[in-house]
Formats: sequence, structure tokens, C-alpha cells
Amino acid sequence: MKCNKGNTPNTKLLSLLSVVFLILPIISLVINPLMLIIKNNLRIYEGSFVYNLMVNESKSVTVRVYLFNVTNPEEFLSGEDDKLRLSEVGPFTYQEYRWMEDPVLDEEAGVMGFTLRTRPEFVPEESVGDPMEVNVTAPNMISLAVASKVGTFPYFTKTGFSIFLNSIKSKPIINERAYNLMWGYDEPLLSMGRKLLPFVDFDSLAMLKRLFDPRTRIKIATNNEDKFRILTVDNSSGVLTRGYGDENKRGRCNTYEDTYEGIGFPFGLKPGRKLRIYRDVLCRIIDLEYVDTENIDYGPEVMRYQYADQVYGNTEANDCLCQASCIDGVTDMSPCFYGLGVGISNAHFLHANSSLYERIVGMNPDEKKHGSEFLIDTITGSVLKTRFSLQVNIVVDDVNYNSKFKPFSKMVVPYANVIVEHQAPDETKEQFKIIHNIAPIVIHCIEAIVFIIGASILVYLFYSKFTEILFPRRNFGYHMPKSIILEKSDSIYLGTDCKL
Repeated sequence: MKCNKGNTPNTKLLSLLSVVFLILPIISLVINPLMLIIKNNLRIYEGSFVYNLMVNESKSVTVRVYLFNVTNPEEFLSGEDDKLRLSEVGPFTYQEYRWMEDPVLDEEAGVMGFTLRTRPEFVPEESVGDPMEVNVTAPNMISLAVASKVGTFPYFTKTGFSIFLNSIKSKPIINERAYNLMWGYDEPLLSMGRKLLPFVDFDSLAMLKRLFDPRTRIKIATNNEDKFRILTVDNSSGVLTRGYGDENKRGRCNTYEDTYEGIGFPFGLKPGRKLRIYRDVLCRIIDLEYVDTENIDYGPEVMRYQYADQVYGNTEANDCLCQASCIDGVTDMSPCFYGLGVGISNAHFLHANSSLYERIVGMNPDEKKHGSEFLIDTITGSVLKTRFSLQVNIVVDDVNYNSKFKPFSKMVVPYANVIVEHQAPDETKEQFKIIHNIAPIVIHCIEAIVFIIGASILVYLFYSKFTEILFPRRNFGYHMPKSIILEKSDSIYLGTDCKL
């Protein structure tokens, strides 16, 4: 029997397979196929999952409103009690639904424009009662704000307006349905004041209507590197109501730098990255402060951000917010509220100097109840939890010219505490369990199995070669009798390399 030495086709194929099976897991570890799959599935293009989620109506945040009830109205107005005593009535809970009107996506340029629309839906089972049936004794936002504005006018104007206030029997404290306090109430000062005061050109100061009725045109980036970053709002690269229109006043405070609308953030965020959010209702850009990273029960490692402690302070970072009156701990909202004295702050004046509410009883600032928290997935950039609060205040200037309004002079009067929350729904949590807990294990198992197969093939090949070297095939000199020697033409072939 005679055999040919050397590699057979099967040996070459096994060698190639072993190399491929050993290299593939290494490549997989380097490129992270899970991230590639996520990036591809979360791209923004017409018809994609994210695009449909943005364009179609879907649940957004939950808004809980607590109105401040005045418990000593007569004593405070008469001067018997020099402190305004308040208690919270609520919550009145609303579920926000949002969608995007007139979306225009330019995939090549990586931008998308839309008009953000929202609508509220009352949630009775999470509310203290029907706001149409609950009455609250509250500061009269309209009359206090207008009276404060007139307080900056000349003496004769103030005197005439004071007589006018008394004639229409406008009161600084009113008893009104909770619904009307949130959505707008009838005030004689509005209907009659428009004839006397040119700045009274609005129907109401409806707080929630302002919150749920944004009509700004927003343009955002759609590329993975800066996805959801705001490029322009109403064709402006900065907040016009905060002085961006004046080139000499432009700065980080009023420019949409590192600013997002809040629905999501880019892929692969690194801890400590600077993030800011803008919502039209806030009338300003809010700086977020990185706190730490933590693991949550349904899988992902998240970055925890919060409002900076001095987000409402008179700091250099907020220089564009201090245009008229500047109160440390309160952001002046007059540019977005018809020039009237309305301001927002942390709930219960959290992180503000206690002197701001020294004439008010009922302020109990608590970081756990009134603080903020934003949990952002480090891989997808998804916002898994949002919680922050803001307090709507009436910023009253000098109103000593009217005896009824005089007790409120030079006060920042709390009107409502609004808590905004969002939790990832259960189906989203299950998806994140798969992405962060199950999928990586499956992928690593596949990588390990493929690597083991490749290593096994390699070991087999080395073993085969080693045994061939140690135990070579030998010719023992055996000769068949001539009588049974076959002719060459009748040879019996034993495989591809041996013949008898």
C-alpha cells in the first residue's frame, strides 16, 4: 500500500475554520455588536421606531399641582397677623400626552423640525378631589401682579389705579374653585383694566394653560453623536426672551449650547458630560448637575443628574435672567408673562435664603420631596426617570399705595407647587432587562462557544500533526504473492491518497 503525505483538503478547511472561530469572538468583544444593534434600531428616520414614537401621541410626564391655601386671610389683610400662613391643597394630577405636529426630517443634514403639542388628561384616582368641587382661598395672582406693575408708575397713576381697584372691588385674596385657579378665572380687573392700562392685553394668567399649550417650532439634531440636541427654537439659536436677540448680550446663559428638550440624550454618554434642558414653559435654560452613576433594579447603569443648587440663584451662569428685578432664589418670568411680576423657584424655596420667606409660614423645604432627579441610561441615552418641582410665585413690588394690597408689599408670594414626574413604563423596563441583563449574557455565551469550537479544532489539528511526527507510517517489506498481485488497471483505491 502506498500513501501520499501532506495536508489534505479537510485539514486546510479545518485550519481556516479554527482561525475564523478564534478571531470572531475577539472582534465581537471589540466592536460590541449589541451597541451596533441598538444604534441601528434607535436611528431617527421616517417610519423608524423612534420617529413614530416622537410623532404619534404618547404618554409623557405626570404633573401634580398643589395650590397654596391662605389660612389667615382676614388676620393678614387687617394687620393683626404680620405673617401669611399657607397650606398646600392637592395634588390635582394630570397626565400629559405629547406629539409633534408638522415634522420635517432631513436625514442627510441630520436635523428634524417640529411643533411640539401637548394635552392634559385629569387623573382623578391620583388626585385629592375634583378641582371643580374643591375651593381654595388663594392670593389673587391677577390683581396682585397688575397692582405690582402699576406700583412702578408715577404717583397720580398709582392714585387713580387705587381708586379704580376699590371701585371694582378687586381683592388681593380670593376664594375660588381649584380648577379656575389653575386654568383661569374671571377677574373684573382684566375686562375693565384693558381700557385703562395698555399692558393689560391678555384674557387670563391661566397657569396650566401656559404649561400645556406650547406652540414653539423646534429643530433638533438627529445624528447619534448629538441626538435630540436643540439647534433652534422659532428659528433662533438662543432664548429671545432672555436677550439673545441683542448680540452684546449673547452668552451661554441664553444660547442652546449642550441643551436638550428632555425626551432623550445621545448614545454613550460619559459621566460628567454637561447637559441642559429647555422647555418653553420654563422660559429659560436649566443647567443639570452630574451627581453619580448607579445601578437600578431592571438592569442598566444610569447617570444621575439633578438641578444645580444655584439654578435659581443670582450667579454668573444666570446673568441673562436678571434683566429687571433680581431676587436670589427666584427666576423672573415677566418676559414670558406679559411683563408682570411672576417668578419660578424650587418648591418651598429649596436652597434659597430663608429671608426670602421670613414673612410666610408653611414653607418646609425638603430635598427628598422638593429636589430633582434625572436618571439617564449610559448606553441608549434614554431618560428612565424624571422628577423635579417648580413653584409659581407672585413677585409683588411696592403696593403701599393701596391699603388693601399693602400687606403684600415687597413679598414673593407662593401660588402653586408643580411636581413633574416620569417613570419608565413596565414594558420599557422589560426591554431594558433584555438589553442590559439577558442580551449581553447570550452574546458572551455565543462568543465563548465559538471560541471553544475554534480552540478545539486547533487542538485537534496540532494533535494530529504531533502523532504523525511521533508515529510515522512505515513500509514493513511485506510482498504479496504474484498470484494475487492485481494489474495496475485493476487497482483498488483506498481514499484519495492511498491505493492498493
